[in-house]
Amino acid sequence: MTPLAIYGGAFVAILKTVDRINRAGPRWQVTGIVDDVLPPGREVAPGVRVLGGAAVLPGLLAAGAAVFHNVRGSAAARRAVWDRIAAAGGTSCDLVDPDVDLWQVEHGPGLCAAQGVLLSAPVRIGRCCTLRLGAVVSHDAVIGDYVLVGPGAVVGSRVEIGDDVEIGAGAVVAAGARVGPGASIGAGAVVVRDVPAGGRIVPVAGRAAAAPP
Repeated sequence: MTPLAIYGGAFVAILKTVDRINRAGPRWQVTGIVDDVLPPGREVAPGVRVLGGAAVLPGLLAAGAAVFHNVRGSAAARRAVWDRIAAAGGTSCDLVDPDVDLWQVEHGPGLCAAQGVLLSAPVRIGRCCTLRLGAVVSHDAVIGDYVLVGPGAVVGSRVEIGDDVEIGAGAVVAAGARVGPGASIGAGAVVVRDVPAGGRIVPVAGRAAAAPP
């Protein structure tokens, strides 16, 4: 199996995806976590320890290990991790759940697609994108670089998503809408119109109806 180092947080979700991939056919052997904050040697999951910060990347890559970016924070944080991997002479590998169908899906390196992700055909996805549990991307959608699509979120058909966009859990971007670079779609929000670059969409708070007399 190929040695795999995971760069960044949210270890449990990624380790679960790795386990599901390996059950379908042995592929990855997790050697540890690369983290710029946690102390080296700290155990973050059974048998999985922190190897060190970005300084350990050249040695890992030289030894033949693959590196996967895994940053839950902002798009800027995802770009920073990507740049550190590139500076060490590597690029992020893909981690795609074995049940995710990539037929007629064009994607850049560093794709993370979790269990239950549904991708219609055809779809284009940029580099360093994360599609979390149960996300849906409909046909003819185009997704830029460094985009995060949250659990259960739906990207409709013919939607265009710019770079550095974050789409929260359960949000819906309706068919044909365009979301500009750097925009943020809050959890549960429904987007029916174009969103400008850097725009922030939040869901409308619900209010309980009065009980009948």
